[in-house]
Amino acid sequence: MLTLTGTLDAANADAVETAATTRLARTSPPVPLVIDLGQVQFVSATGIDVLASIHHEALRHGTNLAVRGADPSVITDLVGRVGLADGLVILPNRVPAHS
Repeated sequence: MLTLTGTLDAANADAVETAATTRLARTSPPVPLVIDLGQVQFVSATGIDVLASIHHEALRHGTNLAVRGADPSVITDLVGRVGLADGLVILPNRVPAHS
């Protein structure tokens, strides 16, 4: 899981994409990449584009991108760019602890 804080915009989009694609390339067998946006206060259009790019890279690696904790407007923008049929996974903000 990649946990982001602050903002996702042009200032850090390249670093986020590099971290995500590196993780996808190093994970075998492929597992969904979870990006936690619960502590992100702002996602710019560039941030949405990089999430869409990461999603497509995950599909290329035979897995999915899952996002957690995103503001509903971010989800709407992201879904508009990648489409729900492409395997984007939207997780609830909190996952119950396992016993």
